[in-house]
Amino acid sequence: MFGLINSKSLQRKFFIFSVVIFSAIAYLLPINLINTDYGNVILTIATFLLGIFAGFCILVTTNDYNSVRGLAADETAAWISLYQTIRVYDASEAEKLKPLLSEYIIRSFDHDFIDYARETKREFESINNLVMLLPVVETRSSVHQNILDRMADITKARQLENKYQMGILLNPSKNWQRRIEIVNKS
Repeated sequence: MFGLINSKSLQRKFFIFSVVIFSAIAYLLPINLINTDYGNVILTIATFLLGIFAGFCILVTTNDYNSVRGLAADETAAWISLYQTIRVYDASEAEKLKPLLSEYIIRSFDHDFIDYARETKREFESINNLVMLLPVVETRSSVHQNILDRMADITKARQLENKYQMGILLNPSKNWQRRIEIVNKS
């Protein structure tokens, strides 16, 4: 519930207000207001419902984590495939790609897992420029097309990771304003 409140100060005020209200209710209500048998039933039902809600939250978070992890695995596989394909296509270009990939991978570990797609934009662009400027060799045009396909796979994975990072897929209840702005820009 606190995740729906955007600012830390508002969360703190809400928490303090809740503690004061519930403390006052506990102090002011008579001890025998609710029969003990009914109180136990109400407590059991409330605990059961809270357990279901907590399980649902854990399920959603786990699914989102698995989706992001799968996207990262897809991107990693595409990077390996891209390097191997460029090495077959032109060994000298593969040697130019190697330091760029190293810089990209090192930089991706400098940030949180969910933020690395946004934070490695400059390194990605340098790799993308190298790949897009590869000269087309007629005898190996199918390999060149395969290189472009791998780059498209990487770009797609990064775009999906950016959507997760922005919270559109990760937490659909957040940031309606940002979602509306993104849709309007498209």
